[in-house]
Amino acid sequence: MNEKQRFNAVLDGERPDRTPWYADMLYYYHYLTQTKQLRPEWEGEAGYFAMCRDLGCGAMYYCCHPFKTHQGGDVEYSARCDGDTIYSQYKTPIGTLTSRQEYSWASYSYGITKHYVETIEDLRVMCYIYENMRYEADFSQYERLDAMIGGGGVLFNVPPICVSAVQKLTTRWSGVENMVNIYMDDEDGFDEAIERIQASEGAVYDMVCECGGRYVEFCENLSSEVAGRSFFEKYNMPYYKKLNGKLHKAGKKTGIHIDGTLSPCLALLPECGFDLAESVTPAPVGDIALDKLRETVGDGFIIMGGLPGALFSARYSEEFFDGYLKELAKISKPGEKFIVGSSDQIPPDAVISRMQKVREMVDNNT
Repeated sequence: MNEKQRFNAVLDGERPDRTPWYADMLYYYHYLTQTKQLRPEWEGEAGYFAMCRDLGCGAMYYCCHPFKTHQGGDVEYSARCDGDTIYSQYKTPIGTLTSRQEYSWASYSYGITKHYVETIEDLRVMCYIYENMRYEADFSQYERLDAMIGGGGVLFNVPPICVSAVQKLTTRWSGVENMVNIYMDDEDGFDEAIERIQASEGAVYDMVCECGGRYVEFCENLSSEVAGRSFFEKYNMPYYKKLNGKLHKAGKKTGIHIDGTLSPCLALLPECGFDLAESVTPAPVGDIALDKLRETVGDGFIIMGGLPGALFSARYSEEFFDGYLKELAKISKPGEKFIVGSSDQIPPDAVISRMQKVREMVDNNT
């Protein structure tokens, strides 16, 4: 079986010949590109898939949207780059939102230093932007990349990032502090905004249902200590249930990206209607021990992850990594509803030879 077939076998409740092994290599790939260490044969989209194959893992590929977006309502978006800083702006008839991102050469990533949404008035401008967004079905990216990846991996067919309006706010638009302050100052206004944003994206899910591929991922960057149980149960859970029901009727399997702390949200995901939790990050990086993951989600739920990307860093010794793999092998044999995956990304300072160690572990763990 190839990696795609193994992934699909787990989705179907069947026993693959060996446990699938997938890694998100995009962060490491970006580092190689930025430092001009990328091999010529790894350049471009096909090169990324080749890199995953050469390193012995299945390729997982996010951001494959089955639609194009068009901004209406006299909304003007602009962005400019000044050195390591990106300044972005949405100008609308009811107000203007601005954001600032700074690039860190220590981490090879951008961080938001000013969020778009800081007040309830800003949140209403955000609602206007979403309500005037128009969507056009476009399956060409999915079809092109699916042919390119072949049996070497799985495309994650994704709706908007993030799906839940609360997750949009915490991870991108407002940050946690601004969001909580808005909620505390005007709970009714906050509730109204959440409903408006979620109602604005209904047409997208018809396009997701019609697109090829069996698996749909909610790219939420979910972390329990940020989401919180009360916010999750009030805002996220009902919306997830509704969308998962729609996607299941269209024959899709669904998963959610939970790459932070796990308790209590991980235990709530089966009730939300998901088939799979992806990027599950156990201790020592997350807050639930590796051998407690199955107990947390129950027997019928698929776990994808279990191997914190941070463990590939040279900060962890080879002995620690080897010992961790032995424990991971105990809970991830074929037929255990487990897909071994990096949680979340392989970091720039990875000891890349450890990729092959994982390959050998899954190949021998039959």
